[in-house]
Amino acid sequence: MASPWDGEVRRIETIDDVTLILSSPQASVAELMDCVSVAEEADRWDLQQESAERAFAQVIGSNNPQPLAIKDALDVLVKARLHGASSLAELPGTLESLRSSLGIASRRFNQHPVLERFAVTDRDLSELLLLLVQSDPGSDLRLSSKLRKVKRSDLAVEAASRALEGGANAAHALTTRGAAYGDLREFEKALEDLERAFGLDSESHHAATAVSKVHQRAGRREDSLHWAMRAVELCAVEPIVESDLRAAARRLIDIAVAVDDSLNIERARELLIRVGEGNGDSVGDVWVDLHVADILIREGRLDEASELIDKVKPGSSGELAKKVSQLGRRLKAAHLKAQPRLDLDGDSPE
Repeated sequence: MASPWDGEVRRIETIDDVTLILSSPQASVAELMDCVSVAEEADRWDLQQESAERAFAQVIGSNNPQPLAIKDALDVLVKARLHGASSLAELPGTLESLRSSLGIASRRFNQHPVLERFAVTDRDLSELLLLLVQSDPGSDLRLSSKLRKVKRSDLAVEAASRALEGGANAAHALTTRGAAYGDLREFEKALEDLERAFGLDSESHHAATAVSKVHQRAGRREDSLHWAMRAVELCAVEPIVESDLRAAARRLIDIAVAVDDSLNIERARELLIRVGEGNGDSVGDVWVDLHVADILIREGRLDEASELIDKVKPGSSGELAKKVSQLGRRLKAAHLKAQPRLDLDGDSPE
């Protein structure tokens, strides 16, 4: 499938590259989109927003923009603007501005089907606004979870703290806040909250899963594996809730692949097949293989990931083919990132 971005694109890999591109009024949309990614990785949200705003304006203002280009540009704009809000009090204005931009994109293409696949939809923005207005402990707790999903874990901490102070279920609030601290890599605060949560509810698979994620992010992989196994044990108790068991099995396979624990990889694989891991017209082994390939790409084990993707690719169709294609693009990007870079003027590094 052809890229929605036209023209030759210079490789952009450093903040200096981003600054140079943004200084040019002729910067292409493709270059601006690359600037967004590089700025995000460097936690330069000011440059990320500038790049995203320019990319969206160029796409909307072009004579014949493709729907996929508008979707991609709006997705990065949503993320950038959301990061521009410094507190919960500033968030309503940001959400309203995003709803306006989403409306412009939708009207530009008269509700084209691809625009229904925005990473953050108008419904998501409306729900966030409603939860902000309600401002009761239960709403604050749900708000915290939704803010984590849109990558504002700092505001999720604020919302969960407000929920805790307002009398929300303490174990739930501490688990949510601890998970948000983990997103922010504040590992000691995360574990303090999660251990308190587990002390209040020793059967909480949510807390066990969150502890496993925090340990993995902190580089304590054996501890992560221990807590992932604990989460699976808690979810396997009758009555079994398949969605909870699926989430726990995914956590287990994530860390088991990372530490190359074949026994727990197989255990998690069997659980995922048991609960119907899959999407659309195909379930079972192939979806688990693709999930493992996804983990391997994150771990930098690209040859192993390529083998799994190539194994699934023949005969894939529907949702399965879409997932194969998505992972293929990620694999290609990972290989490209691993190659020696070229400077913006085209000269090879010495």
